[in-house]
Amino acid sequence: MKTGPKVLLIVGIVIAALIGIMAIGAFSGMGAVRRLAVNPVDIAGIEDGAYSGSFRKGRFSYSVEVTVKDHRLQAVKSTGGRQAQDAVIQQIFARIVEVQSVQVDTVSGASLTTRAVSKAVENALQPAQ
Repeated sequence: MKTGPKVLLIVGIVIAALIGIMAIGAFSGMGAVRRLAVNPVDIAGIEDGAYSGSFRKGRFSYSVEVTVKDHRLQAVKSTGGRQAQDAVIQQIFARIVEVQSVQVDTVSGASLTTRAVSKAVENALQPAQ
């Protein structure tokens, strides 16, 4: 084999390997999040304050701060995570505050993200119950 075809073959193998690694990372944790149960939280039993929580599984990593006042969810904000400023995340936060529950309808096209973010909020509030 001449040098040119060898180089092309090696470059092709490296590119294929990188694509494979990226695909594995993109799908990491999806099955676990798909099966994830988001449990109801009794907000009436939670005292005023700010509560922090997180959820991490594969590519899903969210940290939140939840503010409770007068036994109502006042605000949810991101304190970290890869997609902290994402518009979808903000939409999920708004739904959680609007319905006063972590069990919200999923955002179209972001059902796994909705579950993961809701679980982070649940994890923030569970110790306060």
